[in-house]
Amino acid sequence: MEIGRRDTMGWVSGSTDEGHAFDAKVYDLPSVFGIPTDRFPGGGNVSKLHIRDEVGREVYAWERGLDFAADGAAALAAEIAAELEAEFCGEAE
Repeated sequence: MEIGRRDTMGWVSGSTDEGHAFDAKVYDLPSVFGIPTDRFPGGGNVSKLHIRDEVGREVYAWERGLDFAADGAAALAAEIAAELEAEFCGEAE
């Protein structure tokens, strides 16, 4: 997985090894509005995530809550969110 740099507004772009592209709004600390993960089951630090397949179709959308998930996309989103947490998320207070 390739993860870009986080800009000053918290946005990160990247891609998976399978050819999916993503844009995510990532915060330093977890939130109830973030995607739940194993590390933070009550909500993680990714509050917005959009994933597109290899031809550009949106397959997943999370905007402080699930908007849309195509078949199999929730597992991919969980993987991406976990990678972003490992890269950017501090410890919960």
